[in-house]
Amino acid sequence: MPTPGNPSNVIDTLSNIPIWGKDNTVEAMGTSHLSIIDHNGNAVALTATIESIFGSQRWAAGFLLNNEMTDFARDVPIDGSKLANAVAPSRRPRSSMSPTMIFDKYGNLLMVTGSPGGNSIPAYVNKTIIGIFVLFVAIQISFNLTYANFAKKNNGSKKSYIVGTGIGFLSSILGIGGGIFSVPYFKYLGLSMTSSIGTSAACGVPIAFFGALGYFVLGISNENLPSLTLGYIYLPALFGITITSIISAKYGADIAHYVSENILKKLMVSLMLLISIYMFAI
Repeated sequence: MPTPGNPSNVIDTLSNIPIWGKDNTVEAMGTSHLSIIDHNGNAVALTATIESIFGSQRWAAGFLLNNEMTDFARDVPIDGSKLANAVAPSRRPRSSMSPTMIFDKYGNLLMVTGSPGGNSIPAYVNKTIIGIFVLFVAIQISFNLTYANFAKKNNGSKKSYIVGTGIGFLSSILGIGGGIFSVPYFKYLGLSMTSSIGTSAACGVPIAFFGALGYFVLGISNENLPSLTLGYIYLPALFGITITSIISAKYGADIAHYVSENILKKLMVSLMLLISIYMFAI
């Protein structure tokens, strides 16, 4: 019998039953988030919701009661009791609230964030974190903050393996090119901009392959996907971008080889600033 703490265990891998069933969540203004840091460094990340506006429209001791029951599955098929958010014993409603605090390795608070937005809360929080990260990396590149000779002294170090694992994981799960993470890291290690870009391009091959393989395996049994898809991979986009990338890659490499280091750095910083603005604005 599955427990409320691990609802994914209700899934029968041979039955093609989705992890979560569609619910009746109304994406209205019923959620608020507060991110607070006081002058002593105490911090709070608080997401509160009563689901829809005025919740269930019922009062109890002066408080509005929520209508979070809409987070349970809306349409339950015959075998729907296996859904993680079915209205059944040992199940729980789906929740997207993501109050977040980020600390450095010394325990110092770096960031407090969160968001309202219903089903889109995790996406908003991830976009905020990535936007801040990209902004600070752009500043790092602009001021040429590097750890000189690190690569020579620590070739194959444990730290590089850890960072590489993180870059591969984030690139795959977020569906963005590894270059946005790896180029600044290689630059931080003291490599030239041209070497950073070239090394990042090589690292992107296994990241793209295994990331695509994962999305293929995860989506191959999903029957609700549009036509011309292979798992979660949309084939027209795959072929179109692959063909044009093959044609244009040589020209990009030639430009990177002949353009000065300073111009490449400015182009990289400009791109990262645009990405950061996009993350905050959209």
